[in-house]
Amino acid sequence: MKTALLRFVKWVLIPFAVAAVGFFFLGPRLGYVPDPRKKPTVAVKSPTEADPNQVENTEPTFPEPDVKVIATPAKASVGVAPDAVEVPKPKRKKRKPTPAPSAEPEQKRPAPQPDPDNLDPDGGTGKMDGN
Repeated sequence: MKTALLRFVKWVLIPFAVAAVGFFFLGPRLGYVPDPRKKPTVAVKSPTEADPNQVENTEPTFPEPDVKVIATPAKASVGVAPDAVEVPKPKRKKRKPTPAPSAEPEQKRPAPQPDPDNLDPDGGTGKMDGN
């Protein structure tokens, strides 16, 4: 009895509870898009309020990034200068030569002709015994 109850809880009640949580709490939030009209807006100065003699720099200034890039071949060992590693060139596969056309053209065989002695006497109607 105890194992049957555990199996029922394990395979029926827990999946049902997880499905109910997803349906009632997560489902209504799917596809929800907040209203853009409710977003706080930044106050923008009108051109009349700005000083006409002052030139504004609208481009933000950022410091130069501190980046050091070293490129080495993929199979180079650590500590070896990149110029000391010899990279093998890929081998090219040779194409098989196309066969040259033969000197004499290929002759077509004529279509086989039916044997006049073996023709159906009814003319191919499929009827038997002359009915």
